[in-house]
Amino acid sequence: MKLDSKKLKGQWFEYKFKEEAIKVFVRPFSAFVLDITPGESATDLKQDTVVRIIDHCVSDWDNVFDENGKKLECTKENKLAVCESLPDFLSFLMDKSQLLREEIMIKEPELKNSLKSQDGGQLQKESSSPVTTAKKQ
Repeated sequence: MKLDSKKLKGQWFEYKFKEEAIKVFVRPFSAFVLDITPGESATDLKQDTVVRIIDHCVSDWDNVFDENGKKLECTKENKLAVCESLPDFLSFLMDKSQLLREEIMIKEPELKNSLKSQDGGQLQKESSSPVTTAKKQ
């Protein structure tokens, strides 16, 4: 099994609300660590689980300010306040985090291209068992 280590760390996404947008660095969540069922909707989650998801998934942000125009630090309390004030922010986080989880697994063609670029265009052949196909009679 091959993993895309860049996706494990997270990725920047843009969340748009009305005419404004904030940039959010979202990390993939682990259903095991966060005690949720994959595919569970944000409205079905317990409050403590929601708090853990928000705190884990949002690791940084940009363009988030308080009422005086001062940049808000990306703390647990501020993350929760932003989630309470933006209508679909939790769903946005869960969708992006799930997307990252799905992208962590490198598909075979992408893996081969990655190996080619790291090996100067030369791929070492791996031994594999021959595939036999049955002929129709």
